[in-house]
Parts: sequence; C-alpha cells; structure tokens
Amino acid sequence: MSDFAENNQQALRDDSQEIESLQRDLVFAKEIQDTEREIRLLIKLGSYYYSNNNYEQAFKCYKESLSKAQEIADRQLEALSLLSLGWVYQRTEAETGKFEKMLECHHLCLAIAEEISDPWLLASVQVSLGRTYLMVGDYDKAIAYSQQALAIARPIHASLLEEGASETLEMAGEALEKRQLTLESQDIIPSGELVLSQIGLDATSLKLRKIAPQLRAQYRAGDRQGELIALGNLGNVYSFLADYQQAIKFCQQSLSIATEIGDRTRVGWTLGGLCMTYIALNQYERAIELCQQSLAIAQEIGDRSGEGTALNYLSIAHYCLGEYQQAMTYSQQSLVIAREIGNRGTEATALSSLGVSYYFLGDFTRAIDYQNQSLSITQQIGDRANALLSL
Repeated sequence: MSDFAENNQQALRDDSQEIESLQRDLVFAKEIQDTEREIRLLIKLGSYYYSNNNYEQAFKCYKESLSKAQEIADRQLEALSLLSLGWVYQRTEAETGKFEKMLECHHLCLAIAEEISDPWLLASVQVSLGRTYLMVGDYDKAIAYSQQALAIARPIHASLLEEGASETLEMAGEALEKRQLTLESQDIIPSGELVLSQIGLDATSLKLRKIAPQLRAQYRAGDRQGELIALGNLGNVYSFLADYQQAIKFCQQSLSIATEIGDRTRVGWTLGGLCMTYIALNQYERAIELCQQSLAIAQEIGDRSGEGTALNYLSIAHYCLGEYQQAMTYSQQSLVIAREIGNRGTEATALSSLGVSYYFLGDFTRAIDYQNQSLSITQQIGDRANALLSL
C-alpha cells in the first residue's frame, strides 16, 4: 500500500473517531439542555461529514443547527448554519448548475451578517456569493460581491478570504475579457481595469490576465504580519467552534511567525490565547506556564493592557485548580491595571473573578459586592455575555 493510501486511511480513521466523540458530546449537551453548545457541536459535526463527502448527514446537522439557532434567537449561529448549509447545497446542486438553494441560504446569511455587523461572516458569505455567481456566469455580480469581500477582509487581515475574493476577481475579469475582446486585443475592459486597480495591480502590465508569479504570490499570501494575524483569526474561529486542537494548531503557527519576525506584542497575545484554550481543555498547568510567558513579555515591553489580560487569565487558571487565594492575588493585580488604563472590560472580568473566589471561600458578602460592581460595569458598556455571568 502506498504512503498516500495509508495516510488517507489514517485520516479517515481519525475523522471517524472524532465524529464518534462529537456524537457523544452532542448527546450530553442535549441531556443538560445546553442548546448553544448543541448548535456549535452540530455545526462542527456537519463540517466533518462535509469533508468526508457525506453530504446527507452534513445537511441534517446544519438543518438541525439552523432550527435550534432560530429557536433561541442566536443570529450569529443562525448565520453560520446558513453559510454551512449553502455549501452543502453547492455540492448537491452542482449537476444542475443553478445553485438556487445555495444562493437562497447565502443571501439570508448575508442579511443577518449585515444586521449583526459581523465582518468575518460578511466577508465569508460575500466570497462565496462571488464565486457562485462566477460559476453561473453572472460576472458583474461576481465582481461586485468579491470587491465587497475584499474591502472587508483586508482590514481584519483575513488573508484566506482575501485570496478567495482576489481569485474570483481575476477569473471574472478573464471571463469578461474573453467574452468582449478579440484574442488580438491586449487591452483590459474598463470594469476589469477598475477591479485590478482596487487590488493594487497595474492593468497595462498584464497580457490576457497573465499575472507575474511573484506579484500573484504577493497579493495572495500577503506579508508575514498579515499571515500571522490570519492564522490567529483562524485559531479564534476554531476556538469559537470548540475545536480546540485545531485552534492550538493555528495559534502555534501564528506564534511561530510572530517569534520569527520579532513581534513581541503579538507573541504575548498569542500565548495568552493559547492559555485560554488549554484552560478550556482542563490542562491548567500548561495554561499557567503559557500565561506566565505572556505576562513576562507584556511586562518586558510595557504592554499594560496585555499585562492585565495575562494576570486575568492566570487568575482563571488558578481558580480552576481550586487555588482561590492565588487566583484573588492575580485578579487584584489585574484590577489595578485595568483601572489605571481605563479598560472597563478587563475591570469587570477581574471584579467577577474576585467575586467567584470569595464565594468559594465562604465570604458571601464580598462575593455579592464584587459581582454587583462587575454587573454594573458590564451593563454600562453593553457587555451582555459578562453581564449574564455576573448575575
């Protein structure tokens, strides 16, 4: 058996084990009536079925996640379910080439993404719509959606989405050129020229859309800074989906690049993000080790915000270990810094952490006092998630 075949079989076995694990987690989430967790697990389970070409099961997962997201009025998870469901329709409607259901899902997703102002969802669905309209031959819409996606993806350093939008723009420009120009013409149509200028390319230097390899690599891959931010964003997405191993994988890649280019601030932040991921995996000693590294870097470069955040994460890790006095020490230090620099979000989290620690130490009066302070701040700044935790 070839190495490729062996690796492929191993990947299938790994996916099968992961699917079984997700199904067990899903049963537990249903038992404890944790609907939000159930939705995230359904989306993640659907992604495994989708990647293994089991579109029927993927469809069932996404339809169920969509229904449950609508039940609890979680617009973000509803949009994510619609986005995923559209990709399944893309596969099942490929034979007809019309993609009606896919477009319906993705336009609904787009409306929600605009409503909740979620840039990642906006760029993702616009990239998908751009590519779909390219496939059905509606090049004007393909260009319009890809331009919008590119404008959103760049500021948030979502380089993979930027790459997808750029490729669609290139292919749409090529298709329009072939349709409207003779083969002898070396000119680029005005709309194509506009598209190229917006993504930083000189139309006069191109011949029949053949872009120099080094330039193609430049705008697809971006610089190393953008790459590390994109990898960090991917880590955040997988963490959001509770796929912590994938989150760690992308964060470590981001960390490697940050270290390579000497971006100490980003190294510290990424270590902090890894710390929270290991806390979610109940690996508290490893989390503390990473938090200490993040704290040391923040103190070294004078990043007071990063220092306060690292102290907050250390407090959470020690609290999870039942070391409440140590947790309180870190929370108090974090609170001092948060108030010093005016970081109301970190201040609220530190106050809440102190309240929880006092609760487990049996000092209920102080516990209530700190939780009330935290609640007051979260309500003032509109942090509904932390406000609920403070109740």
